[in-house]
Amino acid sequence: MQIEKQLDKRQQRSRKLLGEAIIALILEQGYENITIKSITERADVAYVTFFRHFESIDHLLGWVLEESINALVEMHEQSLNDETRSVPECFVQEGVLIFEHVAQHADLYRILFTSPGALAALKRTKTHVAKLAIEEFQRWVEGTSLVYEILAMSYVNNLFGLIEWWLEHGMQPDLATMAHIYTQISLAIRQSAAA
Repeated sequence: MQIEKQLDKRQQRSRKLLGEAIIALILEQGYENITIKSITERADVAYVTFFRHFESIDHLLGWVLEESINALVEMHEQSLNDETRSVPECFVQEGVLIFEHVAQHADLYRILFTSPGALAALKRTKTHVAKLAIEEFQRWVEGTSLVYEILAMSYVNNLFGLIEWWLEHGMQPDLATMAHIYTQISLAIRQSAAA
């Protein structure tokens, strides 16, 4: 059992090093110019170690991006469990969480929006967030599955559009302002759903 735990930690460390290496190399050289060899050299791990964890560079990048998004989703789900807050308060808290997370992982999000290798990860991320949004809309308003899907896609496209715009503008205006804008847009979507 002790050996398995040590192996797990070693595997986690290797993945972390490979993840950090691919992000640094994409930012320095562009996605299309990196190789598995350059990633393993930057991570200071054996070439064969890469293939113990990932099938390709796309697979590694997808994993890195999804790990970051999953952390955001977990925070979001925890905030939803607080039933003492009103809907506007939920959106304010959600907006703060989202834009704090984006600020802390700005390089990752820039890659998510600009790297050809990230398109599949971006699509999976949007689909996952849309599923969460559908569950929320089902709690708030009565409607058909088509209505929920349309509302969820409107929400997702607005959210990712805001994040991309914010990054393109050097993360200006400040985080609190972006959280406020997010809240207003989310409330408008909810109100249109109720109507």
